[in-house]
Amino acid sequence: MRFIAIALLFASHAWGAEPATAELPGLELWLDANATAAATANAKSGSPLAEWKDRSPVHRSALQPVAVRQPQLVKVGDSWVARFDGDDDHLRVIGVQKKLTAFSMFVVAAPHSNLGFFRGLVAFNQTDRRDYESGFTLDLNAPFSSQLNNLNLEGRGFGGARNLLKTSSRFGELRIIECSADPQTRKIRLVVDGKAEGEREFVPGELTMDDITIGARFYTNEPNQPHIVRGFFHGDLAEVIIYNRVLSDTETRQVRDYLSRKHADLRARLPQSLNIGGGANAEPLVTVTNPPPIQMLIPGFSVHELPVNLKNMNNVRYRGDGKLYALGYNGDVWLLSDTDGDGFEETATRFWDSKGRLRGPIGMAVIPEGHVLLNPGTTKSRGIIVPSKGKVSAILDHDGDDIADEEKVIASGWKEITQNVDAIGATIASDGSIYFGLGTAAYDNAYLIDKQGRAHYDVQGQNGTIQRILPDLSRRETYCTGVRFTIGMVTTEQDELLVTDQEGATWLPNGNPFDELLLIQKGNHYGFPPQHPKHLPHVVDQPSLYDYGPQHQSTCGMAINLPRLFSIDEVTGPEHHELFGPEEWRGNLFVTGESRGKLYRTELIPDEEGTYVPRNHLIACLSMLTVDCCISPKGDLVVACHSGGPDWGSGPNGNGKLFKIRYSDPSQAQPISVWAASPREVRVAFDRPIEPSHLQDLAAQTKITYGDYVAAGDRFETIWPGYAVVQMQKNAPRRNLPIHGISVLPDRRTLIISTSPHPYAGQYAITLPGMGRVDMGSNPVVPPAAIPQHPQVDLAYSLNGVLATWEPKDPSVPGWKGWLPHFDLNLVNELSVGDTDDDRFWEVLKLPGTLTMESQFDVRDVTRPAVQPGAKLDHTWPAEEYSISITSDAPIEATIDGQKTTDSDSVTQFVSSLRTKPLPIRIRLATGEGISTVRVFWYQERLNDARTLPLNRLILPWAELASPQSNSLVRPETPELAGGSWGRGRRVFFSEEAGCAKCHTEQKSGGRIGPDLANLIHRDYASVLRDITQPSFALNPDYLSSIVALKDGRVLTGAVRSEGNSLLIGDKDGKIHVVGKDLVEELKHSSISIMPEGLPKKLGPEKLKDLLTYLLHEPPSMPLESPLPPPKPRTRAEVAAVLANSDLNSVGGKDAAGSKSVNILLVAGAKDHGPGEHDYPAWQKSWSELLRGADGVTVDTAMEWPTEQQITAADTIVFFQKGSWNAQRAAAIDAHLAKGKGLVYIHWAVEAGAEAPAFAQRIGLASNAGKLKFRHGPLDLGFETGRDHPIGRNFDKVHFHDESYWQMQGDNSKIRVLATGMEEGAAQPLFWTMEPAQGRVFVSILGHYSWTFDDPLFRILLLRGIAWTARDSIDRFNELATIGVKLQD
Repeated sequence: MRFIAIALLFASHAWGAEPATAELPGLELWLDANATAAATANAKSGSPLAEWKDRSPVHRSALQPVAVRQPQLVKVGDSWVARFDGDDDHLRVIGVQKKLTAFSMFVVAAPHSNLGFFRGLVAFNQTDRRDYESGFTLDLNAPFSSQLNNLNLEGRGFGGARNLLKTSSRFGELRIIECSADPQTRKIRLVVDGKAEGEREFVPGELTMDDITIGARFYTNEPNQPHIVRGFFHGDLAEVIIYNRVLSDTETRQVRDYLSRKHADLRARLPQSLNIGGGANAEPLVTVTNPPPIQMLIPGFSVHELPVNLKNMNNVRYRGDGKLYALGYNGDVWLLSDTDGDGFEETATRFWDSKGRLRGPIGMAVIPEGHVLLNPGTTKSRGIIVPSKGKVSAILDHDGDDIADEEKVIASGWKEITQNVDAIGATIASDGSIYFGLGTAAYDNAYLIDKQGRAHYDVQGQNGTIQRILPDLSRRETYCTGVRFTIGMVTTEQDELLVTDQEGATWLPNGNPFDELLLIQKGNHYGFPPQHPKHLPHVVDQPSLYDYGPQHQSTCGMAINLPRLFSIDEVTGPEHHELFGPEEWRGNLFVTGESRGKLYRTELIPDEEGTYVPRNHLIACLSMLTVDCCISPKGDLVVACHSGGPDWGSGPNGNGKLFKIRYSDPSQAQPISVWAASPREVRVAFDRPIEPSHLQDLAAQTKITYGDYVAAGDRFETIWPGYAVVQMQKNAPRRNLPIHGISVLPDRRTLIISTSPHPYAGQYAITLPGMGRVDMGSNPVVPPAAIPQHPQVDLAYSLNGVLATWEPKDPSVPGWKGWLPHFDLNLVNELSVGDTDDDRFWEVLKLPGTLTMESQFDVRDVTRPAVQPGAKLDHTWPAEEYSISITSDAPIEATIDGQKTTDSDSVTQFVSSLRTKPLPIRIRLATGEGISTVRVFWYQERLNDARTLPLNRLILPWAELASPQSNSLVRPETPELAGGSWGRGRRVFFSEEAGCAKCHTEQKSGGRIGPDLANLIHRDYASVLRDITQPSFALNPDYLSSIVALKDGRVLTGAVRSEGNSLLIGDKDGKIHVVGKDLVEELKHSSISIMPEGLPKKLGPEKLKDLLTYLLHEPPSMPLESPLPPPKPRTRAEVAAVLANSDLNSVGGKDAAGSKSVNILLVAGAKDHGPGEHDYPAWQKSWSELLRGADGVTVDTAMEWPTEQQITAADTIVFFQKGSWNAQRAAAIDAHLAKGKGLVYIHWAVEAGAEAPAFAQRIGLASNAGKLKFRHGPLDLGFETGRDHPIGRNFDKVHFHDESYWQMQGDNSKIRVLATGMEEGAAQPLFWTMEPAQGRVFVSILGHYSWTFDDPLFRILLLRGIAWTARDSIDRFNELATIGVKLQD
């Protein structure tokens, strides 16, 4: 048979005469939306399409029985299309059973978007095999795109994904796509709308078309996972035609002309009928080439690099005389001075030479005059507080010569953690109290769960806390618990403590899913680790004040914009310094996002609950890692930046930079607020009138972009941490919101931008022309000259807020309608923009009338922390209630979720924590008798604290809530890892050649010199490959390489950690050197990673692919698809008891003679039961990878029956399938056993029908289904007859949930029974061995349910059986028993 030809049509309709399409030989499939609609009685546009009927002579309909996955049949003009939603819509033709060597295909289609990850139009495959390995796929390729510019034609013998589309077109436009595979020319060709596009060579062979998928693909690249339908197409399909041969040129033109005529009207009408957010409005993210190191997104500011040459500085703080302390990553402290009076520090002198005494210093506070740490009665005494590894130090200069004289340790004694930091962040309150943080004990194991599954996290412990040192230094106390790494710390004018806490959900799904701003109150627990029903049931997690998103910002530095006291003596000390920026910025926080180069300004508005309502603004994007900031006495903002890549930069010896941001032009109009006043209107308010000349041609120069992860100034973002979720954010769709005009209020303080309707409550970014900001060009400058800036103004907004309408009592008075940031009028007043419209609102409130305020409260994750995208909790929280309350000092009418209450000053509605739909709130109150106080807050009993509804949870009533894509984001497949093996990769990881396990831990095995690599499953392929290829690109601060000079003259280099009075130095060879701390002369950090370069070259491409497959994927396990709940996990004690007295020398295949090779053949069959039962293919995939993970093991696989060569090569053969027996198989098995080799039969593999007696002669007992008895459910097995057999060692009574068989054919006296179960009052054999001829046989009746294969006790039995039949030590595979399984105490 020759290759099939397929034609996909992107929607069109212009009926011509029915062509000879059906008459051309070889027609395999013809799906025609028009014909299906015509054959459907009373067809309605938008109706679900469960069956797309086939017009070919074969009549194979494409089906979708699940209602939510059915595409829609949509009418456009007089034509019809099948519309696929891109989420899960698809159709399948099952059981085609065709082998093709050539084909022609036509597809008429109009894609609506391309989110990436191979969105499929048409694919076909061999049963349970990947489409691209066994058949063919036509899809939109891997990358996200904002237009149709990718078509991947891939299949068996093609050699991987490749785009053959050379042209681009808008989404929503109809295209006729032609694909052909010609074995004569060995070419795959793509033609679109009659124009030749690309072609590629292929190796001719059979293309299997057992199943056809329409609107999606069929495959998975995850190891040991079943292939599934995925890559769902978003768009319209009008027609699909497939031939099982290559059409001639004449035939091809005939079909093409027919389709062109037929769909001409559809081609013209379809783009106009579609309201696609993409298409012409798509906005790909194009980053700026060579952006400035700091790009201010708002006008009025200049950026200057300080002309000093320093290494990476972790912290910067000014002292009262205007000199700047800079704390180095290596522990040295520098003092910077402006000696020439130009306002820029250019002289740096060493204030403190650490000589390795300060390890991992992060955090610094200037000691104010009058503090007990300083010499009394003199102004010469100065100093700073520095937290570092194992201690908090006061670095003191007693004589005022600007060189520190003493390190005074003021806090120590806690148990040091493994990481390179533990004491972090510091601030001093006005009463002299010193606050600092202690990092969490184990960022990758927050609950401190041991190997037995017991949690050891102690809320009374010191790690993961904020500590307070009393003003007189007399003692230290734990101030709060439940924090992770609180690096940024400040105090307010009221001495309230504010801290930033870093994101941690990479390791714990709901542990700080975002970087947080916390308002610390003594005695509270702040959610890391969060409450857990088993590990930490009794804590109460206090919510954050604000979350900085999207994920992986790494908030480190923080400064508060207040008149700062440099003395605790307010009478004699210098008063304060100036504020940074406009006066309205007083009290704001400035927060640095290290990992993504961000500088935030966070407003704090006091509320009636005694806390704050934050509002955040991104004010700058940086192209360097942004570590800290502080405000100078003259009101400049100094920013410290590290060189290198995220997350950790270039380390202590990398070259850092310091920048000074100056509010240099206060005359420029400063944007103060942006909001959506209506579905089609955006307003931008400024703090002063805009110059008329700046308003010219404004609409043409303004742009609005939106999407789930859009932010202001995205085009300046150049730092992307290597996490899969970050790449998902980066590839998420971005679209333009068309702007139709711009006007300005009479006071010229507010722009009114007319737009197309806002489609949903996503994130919006607006770019305005400079508004007077001068384009300074891009020529390099000599510091401290101002760094050139791009002139545009970049702002962000969302569809948050309240819609307010005022209706006057006097009809002659004009009404008012507009936007408010909140229901609480006191908050509204604090956030007032002060333009003429704002003034009008406050005026009408004094007049008789009625004010109506409406909004929607986003209830998702209100009471519990959010969960890392793509992750799942290991528990489910029960439903709980919290209340939404509205109070007022005057009677109001309030409606919450449709429940109305009138003439009351207090309204409460209870809400379930399981609710996800927004909660509508509507408040009406009378005006004219003074401005009423309205409070809207939520309360939960366990928190025991009322909280004002956050600004970002109030969604305008007309806005559609964005779909919760954060948890539905799918990790992209990695084409580079296709063909990689998890099992082989595990062997590479633990091999001497790679040496990974000498330093790194993975799956709880390996060394401790380098970081644990378990979190790499959350990273993306490119960044992990980069870290392996360029080990020094980003240095993990917890495992810095150091040069340690010893007093005896030796010099050691490696990663250093502390244990008691010793330093443990791990070198590049994986050896750990233990030296006493008193023997160290000097410790210096190295800028070179301890990890050696050249590993990819050393391993070669195939081993490197396997290694990355192992690192980036979960271990193999069976899919849990059963509708029944799985059994409880085994305890660690149960497993340990069974594995007791193992021969440790034989584990992993090692014995006195070295490694013993064993060849294992796994034979499966087609799945023959429901979900989670008899899943032979999934078992074969999972266990082939699991067994490949053991040294010296070769695994081969076969379906139904192996070849003669496979049998010859195998030491033991494992069968899991529906059994079958005949003379030919008997001869092969007899020959195999005669050679002393092994056999393993699992569950239904013992079936032989009428041949059961003959089969039983080889395996002991066999099944004849017609006579067999069976039972599903709980099984209590006794090993009384098998405990003295090597396989049954340490087994006694074991409970399983599976299926038993009895009344089998054969002679029980010829088998060695290992375990029995009671059925019908008799002990029935369920595990046994037999040794026919010279061979060995092991049989397990258990194995019906997929979960049984991930039961570690069953695994041990099966692994021992495999080893025993292969005449190997039964402990050979012990290390595989618990990989990928769940265990409990």
